[in-house]
Amino acid sequence: MPTLFQIADEIAALHDLLTESAGEITEAETEAAIDQWFVDNEQALEKKVDGYCGLIREFEARSEAREIEAKRLMALAGSDANQAKRLKDRLKYFFEVCGIKKLETPRFRLSIQANGGQAPLVFPTEWENFPYNAPECFHKTEIRLDRTAIREAIRNDEETHGAFLGDRGTSLRIR
Repeated sequence: MPTLFQIADEIAALHDLLTESAGEITEAETEAAIDQWFVDNEQALEKKVDGYCGLIREFEARSEAREIEAKRLMALAGSDANQAKRLKDRLKYFFEVCGIKKLETPRFRLSIQANGGQAPLVFPTEWENFPYNAPECFHKTEIRLDRTAIREAIRNDEETHGAFLGDRGTSLRIR
């Protein structure tokens, strides 16, 4: 069975032949051969495309199943990480209550140490919830494009300084 690209090449060759003859097929034998070619290629094309679509659906189904399994495994990993953190926090609390700074077991060496990096920044919770309440010298200005305003300017035939609407893309839908 020919591949999709071989079928496309044959269609292009037939198109070239029909273009060269200006669409005039005078010999009955040639006309019958072309008719048979259409029948054969239509069947091959339908069978090939049907197989492709089946393969696409198989990959989509496998992808979905793997995403579900990945989410399940990530949830289990998150649960394990949370449990490990809770146990570690309890052990740290125990060390602090008992005044233990270091301890060595047959498999592990444990120690209570100060964290590195910058000291934690503490500020009023009001600033966190309503940043505009903080002094202006602590504000950060962020500039973002107003895409809605650009579209509106294009619709109203206003100056857009090089912005324009591009062509929409296409997609293949399989039902």
